[in-house]
Amino acid sequence: MSKFDGNFRLVGNCDIAPMRSKVAGLVDSDWNRESWRQERFEIHRYTQTIELIFDQDFRHENPTRRESYETLGCASLLAPIEKTIAAYFTGSGYPVRALLVNLKSGGRIRPHVDAGFSLMNSCRVHVPVVSNDRVKFKIGDESRVMKEGEMWEINNARTHSVENQGETDRVHLIIDWIPT
Repeated sequence: MSKFDGNFRLVGNCDIAPMRSKVAGLVDSDWNRESWRQERFEIHRYTQTIELIFDQDFRHENPTRRESYETLGCASLLAPIEKTIAAYFTGSGYPVRALLVNLKSGGRIRPHVDAGFSLMNSCRVHVPVVSNDRVKFKIGDESRVMKEGEMWEINNARTHSVENQGETDRVHLIIDWIPT
């Protein structure tokens, strides 16, 4: 699979209220439990991550559902989102990774290009769960403000960055989807 010709593609919209409600109940200890991604990748140092479906080896199949997947009730929360993503791509597939990523107010993710077999051969979908109008997602020369509940495929093979200039944190659900 090669990445698409463009920067952003709108996959669809979803009711994000149930996920937003779960995120609102998270406390600092939830957000600080997993720090591997922030420690391993300097560009993510201004983020906090809750691993829902994730493997540190970035495997491309047989993904691990983490403890937080169960405790947050993600089977029911993600089902309608996954259904929309599957319909958009080929009608089938699976998430090889799913993360909740909090970009703190004033934080940024510096320009970078993702790498590795699985990241280049999956479709990366961002779903804003909590956001504000001062979060700018940039790919190449194109900048976009993603609205809560929108589902955006991003071309992560191109240089991309994010800045949260708002007064509130930004939380995205990031899903790496493998169409089958």
